[in-house]
This record gives sequence, structure tokens and C-alpha cells, in this order.
Amino acid sequence: MSKLTDFGKVLRKLRIERDQKMKDMADAMGVSVSFLSAVETGVKTMPMEKVEKVVGHYDLKGQEAMTLRNLAAQSKQTVQISVVPESRKLVTAFARKVKDLNAAKRQAILQILEDE
Repeated sequence: MSKLTDFGKVLRKLRIERDQKMKDMADAMGVSVSFLSAVETGVKTMPMEKVEKVVGHYDLKGQEAMTLRNLAAQSKQTVQISVVPESRKLVTAFARKVKDLNAAKRQAILQILEDE
């Protein structure tokens, strides 16, 4: 199950406010409807050159354009994974602690995972 990103929400809002179908926006960006849907729902991230097509197509200026660019960049820093329920606790614990691990601990964990 995907999680809507702020970028996806803003992109969808922009499209709906302009009374456009998903196909209209997808055509303007040079992507498929399925790809645009995946971006809006947070399954995929949008390449920055496509973000610039959105900015140009909708004539976004100033803060509105900057916000869209920033949200697109932030969405690329998020990793989404699917796990079986019995692995959820392990994956969640790792995600919470990984930023605090020193290089030696990260390397040790990576070694364990690569040996499997």
C-alpha cells in the first residue's frame, strides 16, 4: 500500500483545480496515465525534468513553482517498501535507528544482509 506524498497531493490538486483529466496532464508532461497515477499516489517519484514540464505547462511562478520543486525533491528522499507483517517490526526499528548508527555498525548490518 502506498502513502500519498505531499508532492502527489499538490500535483493532483493542481490538476483538479485546472479541471483537467489525468490524461490531459500526462500528455502535457509526456508520461503515461499509469505513471502519473503512480506519482500522485506516492508509488513512484517524478523526474525533475517532468516537474519542470508541469511548472511550464501550468505557468507556475514564484512560490508556487518553488513549492512544487521542493516537494518533488523531498519525495525522492523517501523510501517506500512492502514487507510481510511479521517483518514490519524489524523494518520499522531499523528505519528509526539507521540515522544513529555509526559506520562500523552500518557495515556490520550490511554484511549480514549481503551474506543471506
